[in-house]
Amino acid sequence: MDAVIDKPNRSNQVIGLISAGHFLSHFYLMSLPPMFLLLKAEFGVSYVELGAAMTAYSFLGGFIQAPMGFLVDHLGPRRVLLAGLGLNIIAITLIGFVDAY
Repeated sequence: MDAVIDKPNRSNQVIGLISAGHFLSHFYLMSLPPMFLLLKAEFGVSYVELGAAMTAYSFLGGFIQAPMGFLVDHLGPRRVLLAGLGLNIIAITLIGFVDAY
Protein backbone atom coordinates (compact mmCIF):
# COMPACT_ATOMS: atom_id res chain seq x y z
CA MET A 1 0.00 0.00 0.00
CA ASP A 2 1.44 3.34 -1.04
CA ALA A 3 1.64 6.07 1.53
CA VAL A 4 -0.57 9.01 0.77
CA ILE A 5 1.29 12.30 0.99
CA ASP A 6 -0.94 15.27 1.68
CA LYS A 7 -0.12 18.44 -0.15
CA PRO A 8 0.11 21.46 2.15
CA ASN A 9 -3.28 23.06 2.26
CA ARG A 10 -4.27 26.59 3.16
CA SER A 11 -4.74 25.88 6.86
CA ASN A 12 -1.23 24.44 7.15
CA GLN A 13 0.15 27.60 5.58
CA VAL A 14 -1.84 29.80 7.95
CA ILE A 15 -0.77 27.77 10.98
CA GLY A 16 2.85 27.94 9.80
CA LEU A 17 2.68 31.72 9.38
CA ILE A 18 1.08 32.24 12.78
CA SER A 19 3.59 29.89 14.40
CA ALA A 20 6.52 31.72 12.79
CA GLY A 21 5.18 35.07 13.99
CA HIS A 22 4.65 33.71 17.48
CA PHE A 23 8.15 32.23 17.55
CA LEU A 24 9.75 35.50 16.41
CA SER A 25 7.79 37.47 18.98
CA HIS A 26 9.19 35.29 21.78
CA PHE A 27 12.63 35.18 20.19
CA TYR A 28 12.94 38.97 20.11
CA LEU A 29 11.78 39.28 23.70
CA MET A 30 14.11 36.56 24.96
CA SER A 31 17.15 37.85 23.05
CA LEU A 32 17.64 40.65 25.60
CA PRO A 33 18.07 38.79 28.96
CA PRO A 34 21.26 37.01 27.84
CA MET A 35 22.72 40.47 27.26
CA PHE A 36 21.80 41.80 30.73
CA LEU A 37 25.39 41.56 31.97
CA LEU A 38 26.57 43.77 29.10
CA LEU A 39 23.56 46.10 29.32
CA LYS A 40 24.04 46.53 33.07
CA ALA A 41 27.62 47.70 32.60
CA GLU A 42 26.89 49.82 29.50
CA PHE A 43 23.95 51.74 30.97
CA GLY A 44 24.98 51.70 34.63
CA VAL A 45 21.67 50.21 35.75
CA SER A 46 20.68 47.40 38.09
CA TYR A 47 19.19 44.05 37.19
CA VAL A 48 15.95 45.26 38.78
CA GLU A 49 15.77 48.13 36.30
CA LEU A 50 16.49 45.82 33.39
CA GLY A 51 13.86 43.39 34.66
CA ALA A 52 11.39 46.27 35.02
CA ALA A 53 11.91 47.18 31.36
CA MET A 54 11.26 43.57 30.33
CA THR A 55 8.19 43.46 32.58
CA ALA A 56 6.83 46.65 31.03
CA TYR A 57 7.30 45.17 27.56
CA SER A 58 5.47 41.99 28.59
CA PHE A 59 2.60 43.84 30.27
CA LEU A 60 2.15 46.05 27.23
CA GLY A 61 1.89 42.94 25.07
CA GLY A 62 -0.69 41.49 27.45
CA PHE A 63 -2.83 44.63 27.46
CA ILE A 64 -2.77 44.89 23.67
CA GLN A 65 -3.87 41.31 22.99
CA ALA A 66 -7.63 41.86 23.40
CA PRO A 67 -7.81 44.99 21.21
CA MET A 68 -5.66 43.25 18.60
CA GLY A 69 -8.12 40.36 18.58
CA PHE A 70 -10.91 42.78 17.68
CA LEU A 71 -8.69 44.32 15.01
CA VAL A 72 -8.03 40.86 13.54
CA ASP A 73 -11.78 40.27 13.34
CA HIS A 74 -12.23 43.62 11.59
CA LEU A 75 -9.22 43.75 9.21
CA GLY A 76 -8.31 40.10 8.83
CA PRO A 77 -5.49 38.05 10.34
CA ARG A 78 -2.93 38.42 7.57
CA ARG A 79 -2.78 42.21 7.69
CA VAL A 80 -2.65 42.38 11.47
CA LEU A 81 -0.09 39.57 11.79
CA LEU A 82 2.26 41.09 9.23
CA ALA A 83 1.84 44.61 10.61
CA GLY A 84 2.40 43.43 14.18
CA LEU A 85 5.45 41.40 13.24
CA GLY A 86 6.86 44.32 11.29
CA LEU A 87 6.29 46.75 14.16
CA ASN A 88 7.89 44.29 16.59
CA ILE A 89 10.96 43.97 14.35
CA ILE A 90 11.24 47.75 14.09
CA ALA A 91 10.85 48.24 17.85
CA ILE A 92 13.47 45.61 18.72
CA THR A 93 15.84 47.03 16.11
CA LEU A 94 15.45 50.54 17.56
CA ILE A 95 16.45 49.15 20.98
CA GLY A 96 19.90 48.66 19.48
CA PHE A 97 20.25 52.41 19.02
CA VAL A 98 19.32 53.39 22.56
CA ASP A 99 22.17 54.97 24.49
CA ALA A 100 20.45 55.57 27.85
CA TYR A 101 18.11 53.65 30.14
